[in-house]
Amino acid sequence: MPSLLRASISDCRKLFPPLTELEDQSEWHKRHNRYLHGWGVVCGLKVNCDADRRFVQVSKGYALACDGTDIQQKEATRQNVVEAAKARKLLDANGSGKVELLIDKLPGVSAPSFDLRAHVEPANKTVLQQILAGTLAQDVIDDCIRPVLDFLRKQLFDEAANETRLVGASARRRISALNLLVQLANKSSGSNVFLSRAE
Repeated sequence: MPSLLRASISDCRKLFPPLTELEDQSEWHKRHNRYLHGWGVVCGLKVNCDADRRFVQVSKGYALACDGTDIQQKEATRQNVVEAAKARKLLDANGSGKVELLIDKLPGVSAPSFDLRAHVEPANKTVLQQILAGTLAQDVIDDCIRPVLDFLRKQLFDEAANETRLVGASARRRISALNLLVQLANKSSGSNVFLSRAE
């Protein structure tokens, strides 16, 4: 007589709570924004000079704070930057100065708040680096593209200091890469380019 196979079935619903009860949704959303999207202006929030030069106009728009908080400016607003800069002593004796307008969302307040700080000139950054600073695009460049370029530079152009051969390893790699590119660029006669097994 064959032996009976016994199965034990247990209710695992208590181990896995419903998705709506996993955690505080606002904290999850902030973490999602912070780690997936980064921070900064998503759309809108353009700053333009007002007809009254003491003010700037900020268009409606959407941004993400450093902690991942959603900041939504639902309608355009005017900000008196000159008075705010005077109050914070950010202007020189002539009443001139460079400032940065900051937007943030304070806890318990529905509308975003604006603040000023002194402008700090970036050290040796190109305009593109200034624009991309802190964005997802900059992260892709730093984490995905730059390591590949650094690797290629090291392999193709950085010759070892103790290299004694007439044609060093980097030069041989450059020649091989050029030969491969010739084969791709000139399909009709590119196959006649010689590549040794070592290359």
